[in-house]
Amino acid sequence: ASDDADSAQMEYPFGELIISLGFFFVFFLESLALQCCPGAAGGTTVQEELGGTHVLELHSHGPPPSPSKGPLRALVLLLSLSFHSVFEGLAVGLQPTVATTIQLCLAVLAHKVLVVFGVGLRLVRIGTRSRWAMLSILSLALMSPMGLVLGLAVTQGDSKAGQGLSQAALQGVAAGTFLYVTFLEILPRELAGPEAPLAKWGCVAAGFAFMAFIALWA
Repeated sequence: ASDDADSAQMEYPFGELIISLGFFFVFFLESLALQCCPGAAGGTTVQEELGGTHVLELHSHGPPPSPSKGPLRALVLLLSLSFHSVFEGLAVGLQPTVATTIQLCLAVLAHKVLVVFGVGLRLVRIGTRSRWAMLSILSLALMSPMGLVLGLAVTQGDSKAGQGLSQAALQGVAAGTFLYVTFLEILPRELAGPEAPLAKWGCVAAGFAFMAFIALWA
């Protein structure tokens, strides 16, 4: 009876659970940003505050957000994106082969270009001084390399058992963050507009096919 209980315990899908935890943690961060900055819910979303790089603007008849909340809102969103950037770099650093590293790097770079552009646009909008704007962009840009170094440190650990466990857990959390960004941020904005739906589908399919092709060398 104890053996049956142990086997049932070992068969629990911990991998899927960890991925889901990563998904919901990023979801929580963005919800926290909206809760701390109520003005963002009056007619914008978290991504729109960063320059509209992810989600379409929602129409609102409410009063505009207070200008005094602009820098605070930008700071909260910057922290949220910084956390996500760490896990993006972490996912790259945990890859076991050169092919998978290149594959993930291309995806991260494509996403990072849009995010950094949106952050810069938002900082200009709220009148941030040049020095603070550059420091904000620099700090955000350093988050992914920091995660990459952390991932490399995990893969170079001495204990094989501990290394495998920590690597699996961190990869699961990173995978959850990618699922959130892809299916709740990028694709909804791209597919919501009425312009050329088949062309949009073709671009998504082409990107998937390209990643699947690179995976041949994984």
